[in-house]
Formats: sequence, structure tokens, C-alpha cells
Amino acid sequence: MTPDDTCQILESSTLANDNAEPLTNAERCLRLVERQSLFLSLALSLIAHFFLVLASHIIGASELWFSLSVSAIAQILSLFGFFFLLMQGFNWLIRKSQEKSNRLHFLAMRDAESMVSAISEQNIRIQQESVHGFAKISEARDLSSGQHIQRMKEYARIIAQSLIGNPKFQGIVDNDFVLDIYISAPLHDIGKVGTKDEILKKRGKLSGEEFELMKMHTIVGGDLMAELEDKLPRTTFFSRGREIAYHHHQRWDGTGYPNILSIGGTMAYFVEPGVGRPLKGAEIPLSARIVALADVYDALRSRRVYKEPFTHETARDMISQERGRHFDPDIVDAFLAIESEILLIAASFKD
Repeated sequence: MTPDDTCQILESSTLANDNAEPLTNAERCLRLVERQSLFLSLALSLIAHFFLVLASHIIGASELWFSLSVSAIAQILSLFGFFFLLMQGFNWLIRKSQEKSNRLHFLAMRDAESMVSAISEQNIRIQQESVHGFAKISEARDLSSGQHIQRMKEYARIIAQSLIGNPKFQGIVDNDFVLDIYISAPLHDIGKVGTKDEILKKRGKLSGEEFELMKMHTIVGGDLMAELEDKLPRTTFFSRGREIAYHHHQRWDGTGYPNILSIGGTMAYFVEPGVGRPLKGAEIPLSARIVALADVYDALRSRRVYKEPFTHETARDMISQERGRHFDPDIVDAFLAIESEILLIAASFKD
């Protein structure tokens, strides 16, 4: 949009709201001159003609007070033309002044919007880098590849993006939701900072008690995000981070976790009501359902201390088999629909 377009819009808006906004006496006079130029020119020409006749009587001339003679009509028309041109010039000056004012207003608004946009982009960048730093801490302790963070958040982003047109998620998934998922997805395992190294780095299957201790990372991470959310309100990516950290190991069929209240005498601090029990189906926050699939897919494709990487085809088939059991059927369908994009991300962020 150009400044001239904006000026026209502002002028139209001003005219449309004349009755809604109180005007000063000066503004009323200016509006009258602008809109009633013909009437005012005629009135002024008749008044001027009257004074000219009056002046002629004062100096002793015998001109009639009212005459339809050619000379009288010509005089009135001349006066009318003069005043009409004067009014048009005045209106032109007013319009130019308004256009200049509106153009300056447009430029000021554009600069302000650019500044706000730059600040917003900077804040998003700070958020992303801060979250990435948190995530790198947990990944470093878990001996996972740093590229896991990048791939997983990209998978989560494009899956969320593909849900925007799905009627089931109308009013829930929008561009802001997608951005929050993209920023907060790397925080899914932040709770592993509270897990012992001998469990995180163990080569081989965990014992029953070790696995229960491992489960605690969802509660530790979720509690951390909940406290940050409480201390920094209106940061929606911390809200998503809380949902994801708590619930990314929940399963669609209700057999996931967190589902423990204490282990080894350690009581979990539950900020969010209901944490500590398995959720089922749509009870699980959508953000966590999305990240659960993205995380599992990348884990299947990656080398771990306890396994070799699977091919994309094998990982895809394993996820498809878990449709309606481990994963939300709609999320699985979205994943399968964007398979080519998933492969592109996997190729772009190789270990």
C-alpha cells in the first residue's frame, strides 16, 4: 500500500465518521467551505453585488437596487466566478495540507510498525536461542545428537502447520500456535537435567525402578516450565512448553505416563491439576500429541547407545501401526500426508 492510498483511506474514514466525532468551530467552517463551495460563492457574489450597488448610491449614481440587465447579471456572474475560484483554491490548499498530514502520519505509523516488528523478531530470536540453550543442556547429558533438537522441532512445526486447514482444530491451531510449538518443542526433555547419569547413559535396558525414575523427567520438566510460566505471564511458548514437557509421553489409548506420584520417597511437585495420571485421547494437550510423534519418529531414525537407526520406511510403518494406540490418528494422518517434507528435513539436518 502506498502513502497516497493510505491518505485516501484516511480521508474516506474521516468523512464517514463526521457525525461520530465532535468538531471544533474552525473545523466546521472548513467543512462548510469544502462541501458548499457553489452555495457560498453564489451568496458572496450577491452580497458583493449589493455592496457595489450601495457604493454607487453613496457616490450619487442612480443604479437600481435590483436589476436583470445584462451588465448587472454579468457583474454577478463575474463575482460568482471570482469567489468560486477563490473557494476552489482554498479547498485545494486544505486538501494538500491534509494529504501532507496524512502522509506524515502514514510514514510515522510505518516506522512504528517496522520498529515493533523488529523488536518482535528480536524477542522471538531471543526466545528461540534461550530455549535452544536449555535444550542443549538436557541433550548433552543424554548423549543425544544436537541435531535431534533441530529435526524434532522442524517435524513438529510442519505437522502443526498442516493441521491449520483441518476443521477439527479450527480455532486452536493457527500461526501463533505453530510458532509456539516450534519454539517450545525442544524443551520436551528438559526434565532430564534431574535424572541420574547412570540412568541416562546406561547401555542396555533399564530396570523397572530405573524406568520409573526416568519417567520423572516429564514431571520435573513440566514443573519447571509451569514455574517459568507463572513468573513470566503472557509467554505462550512456556505454556506450550509445560504441556509438552508434562505430556509428550502420554499415549492416545491412555497407557502412557506420567502416572506416578512418588518414587523412592521423592514426591513430585504438581503445579498442574491432573498431572501424575495417564491421560487418554483428546485429554492430552494437542501440542504434546504433535511433539510425541515428532520425537518418536526422530528417535527411531537416530542412533542411540541401545540401538541402530531405522530407515524412514520402517519408522513410518511403525508409527502407522501405532495409529489410534500410541498416537492421535489425526496427527498420524497429517504426518503421512507431508512425508516428502519430513524426508527433506531429515536430509537437511543429518547427524
